[in-house]
Amino acid sequence: MTPGSAAFNSPGSYSFTVPAYNTLRRRVWGAGGSGSATWAGTSYDGANGGPSSCGTVSAGGGQGGRRYAGGFGAGGAGGAGTTANGGAGGSGSAYTGGPGGSSPQGGAGSPGTSGQGAWSANGGFPGGGSGGVVGYGAAAGGGGGAGGYSDVSIAAGAAGAPAPGTTLTVVVGTGGAPVSDGWEQSGWGGHGRVLIDWS
Repeated sequence: MTPGSAAFNSPGSYSFTVPAYNTLRRRVWGAGGSGSATWAGTSYDGANGGPSSCGTVSAGGGQGGRRYAGGFGAGGAGGAGTTANGGAGGSGSAYTGGPGGSSPQGGAGSPGTSGQGAWSANGGFPGGGSGGVVGYGAAAGGGGGAGGYSDVSIAAGAAGAPAPGTTLTVVVGTGGAPVSDGWEQSGWGGHGRVLIDWS
């Protein structure tokens, strides 16, 4: 048997044929959510990141940042993974956007930002949340949550181990899309990722 690896770094659905192996390792990152955008009384929740999976191994996407509500925009919760949850986005404070959450073993969240016409940076790849953005007014834009992370290794012949020649469906989640209040705009959440290694 020859060791090898496969990487799926772009959002979409793919097919992977399991090779002969002794140990098969699957690492999966869900996509990060985007931050919210707030301008005075106009505000929008960020968009959720999509989940990623490889066969039965999955990781959830991060929640989009929450908009202004009663003084603070709550950060998006990280998506659930079997190994680790993604970091929650920051709630920010008055006049300030909160940072995006960071992905376990993955991309960092981008910082929140403020100012008329401001844009927040994209969340880091894979799975980081983008920061919230506030243009004007006593509001706070929540940062997007990061995607979850799963890391599963299994020996050939073990219960639940995919047989060589089996086709697994691989799904890479799309990061939460930017939202805009008409003046300011949040960045993309970091897209998901799937890595497969065999030995």
